[in-house]
Amino acid sequence: MRHSASQLVFAITSATAITLSVATPARAIPPAAAPTTPVIVTGSAEAQPGATAHLLAAGPDGRTWSSVASATIDRNGSYKIPSPDLGHLAKDANPDGLVNTVVLIPTQNGDAEPIDVVVDIGSKESPALRRTLIMDQVSAGAARKVTAPGADNVARSASASATQDGLPEEVPLMHVPAPRSHDQRVASGSATAAASCRDRYIRTLGRRKVFTAGHYATSAGARTTATMETGASSRLGVGVSATGKFGTFRTSGEAVRSRSTTTKYPSGTSNQHNYSYWQYNMYRRDCTRTQHQLASRTYRAVAGTFRGGATYIRPSATPAAWKCEPYRKGSSFTLNRNRAWRNYYGADLGGPIGVNLSAETGYTTKARIYFNVNRWSVRLCGTNNYPGNYPQRIVVRTT
Repeated sequence: MRHSASQLVFAITSATAITLSVATPARAIPPAAAPTTPVIVTGSAEAQPGATAHLLAAGPDGRTWSSVASATIDRNGSYKIPSPDLGHLAKDANPDGLVNTVVLIPTQNGDAEPIDVVVDIGSKESPALRRTLIMDQVSAGAARKVTAPGADNVARSASASATQDGLPEEVPLMHVPAPRSHDQRVASGSATAAASCRDRYIRTLGRRKVFTAGHYATSAGARTTATMETGASSRLGVGVSATGKFGTFRTSGEAVRSRSTTTKYPSGTSNQHNYSYWQYNMYRRDCTRTQHQLASRTYRAVAGTFRGGATYIRPSATPAAWKCEPYRKGSSFTLNRNRAWRNYYGADLGGPIGVNLSAETGYTTKARIYFNVNRWSVRLCGTNNYPGNYPQRIVVRTT
């Protein structure tokens, strides 16, 4: 039987399922990001490439320090120490999550320089590294002698840079490629474990007056009060010398200490620097980079226990502060967050060692400054930021 062409086409299309498919290019799968780890300390060293910089954590007695992380000096003289297992540090963290550690930096002659640094891990219960420390600024400098130790010197404004004062800078977290399993084994082996320091008590430096907090006003419209509760943290500069003799000390690093009592300082409506007293001691620190090789011997002037006390002076100078917001009568503001101002001459050690050391306290809920606008409306002006961003210092000004 004969069929027309149109009938044949109909028969095929109705009787047979024909599937047409269009090939699509495979979706490109981005490569997995290489694993990284936070950097706890970075810096540069005048040492031969291949030498090792170490991060040391305190032992149970608080006077021995052992390596928990390390990094090799590269050909440019730089190093980046990756964050260790934070469990090594969390056991020694104070209530604010701050930990005393030591960075052992190799030198050109094969020795090593130990520098006390404070590491911020957030909290003891849930440790997480907050910032990276930059040690480039830390360098051996001539000791700065104090000709007339006392309140006038302790109250001075910070006119020296961190480079001169040997204090590390804190910056947002840096990262480096995560070490391979082989690198992990090497980093935790005997060579790293051999790097250590030990502190030996030499003598007392006595009860020393230390700056706690400053508040300032060119208007008496607000009454200001500084309160430091039990457990509040103070970052106190460490004095270092090769001989321990008067006039040879310089600031090199800092240590964190916690208050054992609560202090509410007298309130005021003008410029005011508040002080308390800490016990300071001298220690000799011996550090080794191998089991039998002495890498350095230094003498350290460092704060010990909190002695208490509450006193103040009224400095004549008011810091520059023009980041202002208005506050009406009846309002208030509490400065209880972010890093406080560091007074580079805030610890009165001029008498026993010939140089004043740095001091910084706050700000937290335990270390705060309260502004009560109780007389007339004012402006609160921050030195480095607006009040809502919690600046280092605030000046009360007229509206």
